[in-house]
Amino acid sequence: MKTLDHNYTQHTLKTLIGRKEILRKFIGDPNRSGLYFRPAKDSLKAVYRYKDDGKTFTTTIGSYPITSLSNIYQKWTELRSQKIDGTNPVLLMREQERKESLKNKYTLNYVFEDFMDNYVSKARKNPHCVLGHYNCHVRDKLGDMIFADIDLVDCRDLIDSIKGKRQGHTIYQILKQCWLHQHGRGFLEPSATNPFLILKPPVIDKRIRDRLITDEEMKILWDKLSTRDRRVELGAKLLIHTACRVGEINSNSWENIDWENKNLIIPKDLDKEGKARLKPLSDQSMALLDELRFITGNQDRLIFVNRNVIGKNLRKISMDNNLQDKEGRYFNAHDLRSYFSTNCRKLRLDHKIIESCLSHVTEKGASAHYSFYDYEDEKRELFQTWSNHVDMMVS
Repeated sequence: MKTLDHNYTQHTLKTLIGRKEILRKFIGDPNRSGLYFRPAKDSLKAVYRYKDDGKTFTTTIGSYPITSLSNIYQKWTELRSQKIDGTNPVLLMREQERKESLKNKYTLNYVFEDFMDNYVSKARKNPHCVLGHYNCHVRDKLGDMIFADIDLVDCRDLIDSIKGKRQGHTIYQILKQCWLHQHGRGFLEPSATNPFLILKPPVIDKRIRDRLITDEEMKILWDKLSTRDRRVELGAKLLIHTACRVGEINSNSWENIDWENKNLIIPKDLDKEGKARLKPLSDQSMALLDELRFITGNQDRLIFVNRNVIGKNLRKISMDNNLQDKEGRYFNAHDLRSYFSTNCRKLRLDHKIIESCLSHVTEKGASAHYSFYDYEDEKRELFQTWSNHVDMMVS
């Protein structure tokens, strides 16, 4: 291995380019330990060579004259300093490249699945709700983007695109927690910024209350449901008769229907409070489920494979028929629960039983901790009264 004369100038270096007798040979700089030039046809390749733990490592600094000599010297100084400090520059660069390569493989969908497995499924009572919100509002918009490349503008546009401010606020909180947790799991560089710590959450108008469906609107809805797919019609009518949350029907399984005792079992992963519950079913609800089972052949694990199908159809019926209240709001699937609650009170039914039918927590403190009575008989009677009332109202 040859060494440059210490009096060689930049001009002299240029004379080495293309010299056949020294092509592809390493020529060392006598004043800079580990800096070598390797002549090629039209350039000099500058490298840093050193030994570490008995092995020789080589890393390219640049090609002279494309890379200036001053820049080559500066890079050599940095690499040399790393080596003196006990760091192997080549291994460090390989690790950085490996991390960068892996980082560019992590889409938001991949990161969110990891977030669900390692945090949500263990820390939240209702992980299915978190996943449902993500699937509905995020997956198709940002899911395929590289996690590390998603910036503040991307997040702002996503939140702004969600029509309901309450849904937007929920998505904001979910993604904020996702960024915080996954940052700590190494999916982002330590210096990366969580965009949701900068982005302001949507402002929820506290004046807005649940949309109240009128009896006239219910009659129109009931009539228009007959124009939809029969499974959608049956599912929507089941929501009306049972006052279930949409997910308690859409995401449930046939195995959770107790045909003999006329109960719908709501497993804890579908319940808002994370508790398994029994929902007594009226004769009308049982008839709807029986027909639905006949149509599907009882082959699908889920009652509805498409979990959003009922809600989307109810919303569309409301919009297609211009069913707005005085504030210009259309109704949605959740408003059916308000309709149930309001009309049961009009029927002078017991307030506590109504709340229990809605799976609302009415007892707190010690009484809630020690009370195991679930009003099953009372709820069964109330649901039958309610279903009879619905039949009379829509006929």
